[in-house]
Amino acid sequence: MMSTLSSQSRMSYTEDDYNALSQKIIGCCIEVHKELGPGLMESVYEICAVEVMKKEGLNVKRQVVLPVVFKGKK
Repeated sequence: MMSTLSSQSRMSYTEDDYNALSQKIIGCCIEVHKELGPGLMESVYEICAVEVMKKEGLNVKRQVVLPVVFKGKK
């Protein structure tokens, strides 16, 4: 089972790999929400989710800048 997706590794991943990774990420987020409950700022959930994902062995970065093109504009 794949635990990280990295630009450093150029492996070919299967749909099952992506599904397993998605389940792991969702599980981490559910764990955070169960412990903290609703009503906090998004940044609090982000910090905690990143901590849980790292604990689970995922390679996680916060607030990564991504290029976005919308209706032909960057």
